[in-house]
Amino acid sequence: MASFPVNPQSQSWVSRRFRAHQEQTIHPKPVQPVMTSVEVGSLCSQNELQAIERLAEDLRSAKKNLTHWMEQFTSDPNGLDRGLANALLKLREALGKQKWQLERPRRYRMQIVVSGAQYLDEVTVHQVECFNRINEYCSLVIRLAVTLENSCAEYLSNMEASRTKARSDTTNQPMPNIGMVSIFLNPSPDGKLPDVEKRVRAAREMQTKMNKIERMVKEAEVTMNLGRKLFNELVDKCATHLLQSDI
Repeated sequence: MASFPVNPQSQSWVSRRFRAHQEQTIHPKPVQPVMTSVEVGSLCSQNELQAIERLAEDLRSAKKNLTHWMEQFTSDPNGLDRGLANALLKLREALGKQKWQLERPRRYRMQIVVSGAQYLDEVTVHQVECFNRINEYCSLVIRLAVTLENSCAEYLSNMEASRTKARSDTTNQPMPNIGMVSIFLNPSPDGKLPDVEKRVRAAREMQTKMNKIERMVKEAEVTMNLGRKLFNELVDKCATHLLQSDI
């Protein structure tokens, strides 16, 4: 019996389907991951943020103490506010003929040094202490405010650098295939799907931190200006009321 080659068109439908499937099968190249594991804010450790928050608390505490000593100094025996100028006049009068001098050991700090302070009455001793404490905390407030402002600026700079790096890493990676629905569905290098919720939460936390830092920057600026204004007022009032000779 003669044998004839089988005509491919005469094969069954299933066979044709199988062959067609085999002919159209393409082995795709491995898809390069688009989403990589990016530690948002990796350059800005939690310890740095906690240090800034402690610094802000120290600033608030120093400001509170400054207000306390200022109220003590400017209050009359009845508890009424007599103003800085009148308080300095009363102090000059209370010091009387006692030997004393006004020193300025720092740019934003003055102090009264009295020789023979043991001969002063308690009220005058308290007023001298109040004056010196005001200057002490005025200097501290300004110094802490400047430090806080610089620390916040550095932190924000690191945050921005971290965010820029994250964007750069994502941009420099190859684009996904057309069949991909979203870059969020692309695998990470370890073969695992990225945790989208985790990434969104991390981004929100970073923005929350930045908002908090920006508020502390404003707080530091306001407090620093307040401290400088008060010290400049002290200098002016001391020149016209504390150091004058005609009482």
